Amino acid sequence: MSGSSRFVLRVGDRSVEARVDAEGVEVEGQRFEIVQSGDGRLLVRPRGETRQFVVTLAGAPRPNEGHVDGQRVPFEIQSAAEAALEAALGGGRGGQGDGEIRAPMPGRVVKLLVAEGDRVEADAPVVIVEAMKMENELGASRAGVVAAIHVAPGDAVDAGAPLVQILGDDPADE
Repeated sequence: MSGSSRFVLRVGDRSVEARVDAEGVEVEGQRFEIVQSGDGRLLVRPRGETRQFVVTLAGAPRPNEGHVDGQRVPFEIQSAAEAALEAALGGGRGGQGDGEIRAPMPGRVVKLLVAEGDRVEADAPVVIVEAMKMENELGASRAGVVAAIHVAPGDAVDAGAPLVQILGDDPADE
Protein backbone atom coordinates (compact mmCIF):
# COMPACT_ATOMS: atom_id res chain seq x y z
CA MET A 1 0.00 0.00 0.00
CA SER A 2 1.46 3.33 -0.96
CA GLY A 3 1.40 6.39 1.31
CA SER A 4 -1.39 7.02 3.76
CA SER A 5 -2.44 9.98 5.89
CA ARG A 6 -3.80 9.88 9.42
CA PHE A 7 -6.47 12.23 10.71
CA VAL A 8 -8.50 12.83 13.84
CA LEU A 9 -12.20 13.33 13.24
CA ARG A 10 -14.33 14.94 15.97
CA VAL A 11 -18.09 14.61 15.86
CA GLY A 12 -19.63 16.25 18.91
CA ASP A 13 -17.67 15.05 21.96
CA ARG A 14 -16.38 11.94 20.20
CA SER A 15 -12.95 11.70 18.54
CA VAL A 16 -11.89 8.91 16.19
CA GLU A 17 -8.73 8.28 14.23
CA ALA A 18 -8.98 7.73 10.48
CA ARG A 19 -6.39 6.64 7.95
CA VAL A 20 -6.83 7.53 4.29
CA ASP A 21 -4.94 5.71 1.52
CA ALA A 22 -5.40 4.75 -2.13
CA GLU A 23 -7.74 1.90 -1.14
CA GLY A 24 -10.15 4.03 0.92
CA VAL A 25 -10.53 4.96 4.56
CA GLU A 26 -10.05 3.03 7.79
CA VAL A 27 -11.96 4.27 10.84
CA GLU A 28 -11.47 2.48 14.16
CA GLY A 29 -10.28 -0.65 12.36
CA GLN A 30 -13.13 -0.78 9.84
CA ARG A 31 -12.29 -0.28 6.15
CA PHE A 32 -14.54 1.76 3.85
CA GLU A 33 -14.32 1.96 0.08
CA ILE A 34 -15.04 5.40 -1.40
CA VAL A 35 -16.16 6.14 -4.94
CA GLN A 36 -16.55 9.73 -6.14
CA SER A 37 -19.58 10.33 -8.30
CA GLY A 38 -19.51 12.98 -10.99
CA ASP A 39 -21.85 15.29 -9.07
CA GLY A 40 -19.62 15.84 -6.01
CA ARG A 41 -21.16 13.09 -3.91
CA LEU A 42 -19.16 10.27 -2.35
CA LEU A 43 -20.44 6.72 -2.25
CA VAL A 44 -19.09 5.12 0.92
CA ARG A 45 -19.34 1.35 1.40
CA PRO A 46 -18.03 -0.74 4.29
CA ARG A 47 -15.55 -3.20 2.74
CA GLY A 48 -17.17 -6.51 1.86
CA GLU A 49 -20.73 -5.19 2.16
CA THR A 50 -23.27 -4.17 -0.46
CA ARG A 51 -24.92 -1.35 1.51
CA GLN A 52 -23.53 2.11 0.87
CA PHE A 53 -24.01 5.65 2.12
CA VAL A 54 -24.27 8.78 0.02
CA VAL A 55 -22.03 11.48 1.53
CA THR A 56 -21.55 15.12 0.52
CA LEU A 57 -19.02 17.38 2.22
CA ALA A 58 -19.25 21.14 2.82
CA GLY A 59 -16.70 23.70 3.99
CA ALA A 60 -13.60 24.98 2.33
CA PRO A 61 -10.71 24.67 2.29
CA ARG A 62 -11.22 21.87 4.85
CA PRO A 63 -14.61 20.16 5.16
CA ASN A 64 -16.44 20.82 8.43
CA GLU A 65 -19.85 19.39 7.67
CA GLY A 66 -21.16 16.32 5.93
CA HIS A 67 -24.52 15.05 4.83
CA VAL A 68 -24.83 11.30 5.23
CA ASP A 69 -27.88 9.93 3.45
CA GLY A 70 -29.42 13.40 3.81
CA GLN A 71 -28.68 13.83 7.54
CA ARG A 72 -26.47 16.84 8.48
CA VAL A 73 -23.37 15.93 10.52
CA PRO A 74 -21.09 18.80 11.67
CA PHE A 75 -17.52 17.72 12.41
CA GLU A 76 -13.94 18.91 12.80
CA ILE A 77 -11.01 17.26 11.07
CA GLN A 78 -7.31 17.59 11.94
CA SER A 79 -4.18 15.90 10.75
CA ALA A 80 -2.68 13.56 13.34
CA ALA A 81 0.19 16.05 13.83
CA GLU A 82 -2.24 18.95 14.41
CA ALA A 83 -4.20 16.92 16.95
CA ALA A 84 -1.01 15.91 18.79
CA LEU A 85 0.23 19.51 18.83
CA GLU A 86 -3.11 20.77 20.16
CA ALA A 87 -3.08 18.15 22.91
CA ALA A 88 0.52 18.95 23.85
CA LEU A 89 -0.13 22.69 23.98
CA GLY A 90 -3.24 22.34 26.08
CA GLY A 91 -5.65 23.15 23.22
CA GLY A 92 -8.61 23.53 25.56
CA ARG A 93 -9.91 19.98 25.08
CA GLY A 94 -10.40 17.33 27.71
CA GLY A 95 -8.63 19.06 30.60
CA GLN A 96 -5.43 19.60 28.65
CA GLY A 97 -4.78 22.86 30.50
CA ASP A 98 -3.49 20.83 33.43
CA GLY A 99 -0.05 22.43 33.42
CA GLU A 100 1.72 19.42 31.91
CA ILE A 101 3.64 20.38 28.77
CA ARG A 102 4.02 17.39 26.45
CA ALA A 103 5.97 16.78 23.25
CA PRO A 104 3.69 17.44 20.28
CA MET A 105 5.49 14.79 18.18
CA PRO A 106 8.66 12.70 18.35
CA GLY A 107 11.74 14.88 18.50
CA ARG A 108 14.72 16.08 20.50
CA VAL A 109 14.86 18.59 23.35
CA VAL A 110 17.01 21.49 22.18
CA LYS A 111 16.84 23.88 25.13
CA LEU A 112 15.09 24.38 28.46
CA LEU A 113 14.11 28.00 29.03
CA VAL A 114 13.12 27.56 32.70
CA ALA A 115 14.35 25.85 35.86
CA GLU A 116 12.41 24.16 38.65
CA GLY A 117 10.99 26.80 40.97
CA ASP A 118 10.76 29.50 38.25
CA ARG A 119 7.54 31.46 38.03
CA VAL A 120 6.01 31.58 34.52
CA GLU A 121 3.09 33.37 32.92
CA ALA A 122 0.60 31.66 30.63
CA ASP A 123 2.01 31.20 27.11
CA ALA A 124 5.57 32.05 28.26
CA PRO A 125 8.22 29.99 26.38
CA VAL A 126 9.32 26.99 28.45
CA VAL A 127 11.11 24.46 26.23
CA ILE A 128 12.29 24.14 22.63
CA VAL A 129 11.84 20.78 20.90
CA GLU A 130 13.18 19.99 17.43
CA ALA A 131 10.86 17.83 15.35
CA MET A 132 10.96 17.23 11.61
CA LYS A 133 13.94 19.61 11.29
CA MET A 134 11.96 22.49 12.83
CA GLU A 135 12.38 24.01 16.26
CA ASN A 136 9.10 24.30 18.19
CA GLU A 137 8.94 26.68 21.14
CA LEU A 138 6.42 25.26 23.61
CA GLY A 139 4.77 27.62 26.06
CA ALA A 140 3.14 27.34 29.47
CA SER A 141 -0.54 26.44 29.34
CA ARG A 142 -1.10 28.41 32.56
CA ALA A 143 0.56 30.84 34.91
CA GLY A 144 2.28 29.22 37.85
CA VAL A 145 5.51 27.71 39.15
CA VAL A 146 7.67 25.12 37.37
CA ALA A 147 7.26 22.09 39.63
CA ALA A 148 9.16 19.47 37.63
CA ILE A 149 11.32 19.14 34.55
CA HIS A 150 11.24 15.64 33.10
CA VAL A 151 13.86 16.08 30.32
CA ALA A 152 17.28 17.53 29.58
CA PRO A 153 18.72 19.13 26.43
CA GLY A 154 19.61 16.43 23.91
CA ASP A 155 16.98 13.97 25.14
CA ALA A 156 14.95 12.18 22.46
CA VAL A 157 11.23 12.28 23.25
CA ASP A 158 8.18 10.47 21.91
CA ALA A 159 4.92 12.21 21.00
CA GLY A 160 2.99 12.96 24.18
CA ALA A 161 6.01 12.55 26.46
CA PRO A 162 5.83 14.82 29.54
CA LEU A 163 8.43 17.60 29.40
CA VAL A 164 7.63 20.16 32.12
CA GLN A 165 4.98 20.34 34.87
CA ILE A 166 3.64 23.73 35.95
CA LEU A 167 1.55 24.08 39.09
CA GLY A 168 -1.06 26.80 38.86
CA ASP A 169 -1.73 29.66 41.25
CA ASP A 170 -5.18 28.36 42.23
CA PRO A 171 -4.92 25.66 44.96
CA ALA A 172 -7.95 23.94 43.36
CA ASP A 173 -5.80 23.29 40.28
CA GLU A 174 -3.40 20.99 42.10
